[in-house]
Order: sequence, then structure tokens, then C-alpha cells
Amino acid sequence: MIKNLDKDESGIIAIVVTIIVLIVITITVIGFAQIARREERQALDRQLSIQANYAAETGINDAVDAIRNKATNSFSGTKTSCFPQTISETSSPSNKLAIPAGLGTILGGVSASSEYTCLLINNAPKDIQYSAVPTDSSLRADFTIPTSAPKWLVIGWSGQSKSFTNPGSFVFPSLTGWVSSSGVGQAPVLRVDLTNITGANPYSRDKLIDNTYTGFFYPSAGGPNNRGNSIFVTNIAKNRGVVVGGECNISHNNTVPGIKEFLPQDCNVAINLAFVVSQHFLIRLKSIYAPARVTVKALDGPLNKLSIVGAQTEIDSTGKANDVLKRQQVRISFQPLSPDFAVQTRDSICKRLYTSFMVNASTDLPGDNACDPGP
Repeated sequence: MIKNLDKDESGIIAIVVTIIVLIVITITVIGFAQIARREERQALDRQLSIQANYAAETGINDAVDAIRNKATNSFSGTKTSCFPQTISETSSPSNKLAIPAGLGTILGGVSASSEYTCLLINNAPKDIQYSAVPTDSSLRADFTIPTSAPKWLVIGWSGQSKSFTNPGSFVFPSLTGWVSSSGVGQAPVLRVDLTNITGANPYSRDKLIDNTYTGFFYPSAGGPNNRGNSIFVTNIAKNRGVVVGGECNISHNNTVPGIKEFLPQDCNVAINLAFVVSQHFLIRLKSIYAPARVTVKALDGPLNKLSIVGAQTEIDSTGKANDVLKRQQVRISFQPLSPDFAVQTRDSICKRLYTSFMVNASTDLPGDNACDPGP
């Protein structure tokens, strides 16, 4: 008997199963290959990100060095464009990362091809920012603004706690009374000393006393204006130890268009400067009960911010490694630190304080040495 081969389909199922298995294996292999390539790319991106971050930090360090040494070179202290890719306005130093011998391997193969591609320097930002004003010392800023008739100085502050008191409830308990048993208390109180530097002999003792506003800004609950109000008046007595509620409101930043720029923090006080004609101010900030995040803005009209010169420098640096970019923005203050209570002691003790006006303490002060008051 002759078998009909044309109708014999006994191998079709095996072929179909084989094809399906091959497809599954192929898809699996391709999937594992893609995962391996993705992991490899992620590892490379992490390495390049670290290199780009180092490059951005190099740009910041170069900018700080250029600003500190601007008295000995032609750098003006302001850089508003990314090109040319150097921070010196006359010379052309390299903006490449200088990698010491042997360090490249330790840093994961970082090479001298990493660079910062954009470096911006702003010596006149629109505000002063402090991430943490401490409770055990003060931060100060000596600054000028472009107009001699500013309208307001807006000072905003926030703390880790978002708890505020009722309006007008100005009490100052001990630290244990401010913080609850669970360790959570109210937002901090901010002390602000604002001195108007103007007129003849502005740094004399009497002028500093007469031209200084001292306010204790209190975290009271929000009100209709979403801000506290105070006035820097010509009546000296009314400028001393003023207690002002900040009208704190954690949601005001998202309620009115533009209000976020005008009221930068949870609690805000607008100091009216209508009675002050000056461009030069000295501000001293100290937090009470807990550290505070602080922003200071100068205004000459509603939502019209003024540049603040001399308090801080804003540095914006972008680092690049291959095709990975990393951007860093920092605020730098070059003003000297002044310790609190530097000339106050319980016992007799000699303290020598050097200022820019004192060249040689041992010869400028009377007596045989700086600690001898002489006859």
C-alpha cells in the first residue's frame, strides 16, 4: 500500500512549537540584553553625573577665587553670559578640571575632559537668602540699593514647625515653654536690627543708636494682608524693641498671582521706609527658639523688587561630562563675621578686635601693648 505523503501533516505541530520556542527565547535574550545595556548606561550616567558635579563645583570655586582677588586683576565681579567660557575678562585661563596624578582612578575614571560650560555671577541679586539663621549667633549684611527712596523692606522667615499663635498673642516663654513635650513647637521668632547708614559720621555711637530699628518678628497666625506691617519712623523710641506679628500663612504662596515673590516665606513683615532717605543699610538677623530660613527683599513699588548690592553674590555654574550636565546655584557672602558679645565679659579680660581701620594693634593703641590701656 502506498502512503499519501501530500496529506501527511504529522510534523506541522513540531515545527510550530519550535518556532514559538525560538521566538520566546529570542524575545528573552533581547530583553536581557536591553536590561544589561540599560544598567550599563545608568552606571555610566551616574559616573558622568559625579564628574559633571565636580566640574560645576570647580566653576563655583573659580568664581569665588576670582571675586576674592578682583583687586589684583581686571575681573569686574559680574558675569551675565556663558561665553566666552572663562571668568577672567582679559586673560584666558583653562576651565578644564585639573585632575591630580592618580586621583582620576580614585574618582571613578574622571578625566580632564570634564568642564564647566556656563558660569554666571550676579553681585546684585533681587534678594538676600539664608537657609538657616542660627539661635546662638547673628548673621549680618552691609548692603546698598539703587534708589535712595525705597518703599519697603520685606523680611520673610520660616521654621521647621508650621504652628503659629493667635494674632496679638506676643509672649516670650523659656525654650521649654516654647517647645511642646513631643518636641514640636511654634515657628521661631526673628530678631531684626536694621541700621540706616546715612549723614555725617554715620558710624558714631550716637548715630548708630539713633538710626537703628530693632524688631522682634513673631509667628502669629495669618491675617487679611498675609503680612505684618511695621514703620521705620523718625521717632527713635518707637524703633526700639518693636514686636510685630508676621501674619503667618503657609498657603498664601499659592493663593494670589505674584504673591510668592512678594511674600517669600510662611511669615512676613513689610517695614515701611517712607521716613528713611538712604541707599545704605546694615541688617543683623538672629533667630530665637529655633533656626529660621530667611529672605529679605527691597521694594520701590508693589511687587517691584530692587537689586541688593554687597550682601551676597549669586553664582550659577553648569558642569558637563560627555553628554551629562549638572547645574549648581549658590549664594556666597564675603562679609566678615562679627561675634555676638565680643566686647562683653563678666571678668576683666583683654580682647583685641582687628578691623579694617586698625593696621597694627600694638602701636595704634595706647600703652606698651594692645592690652595695656596706658596712663
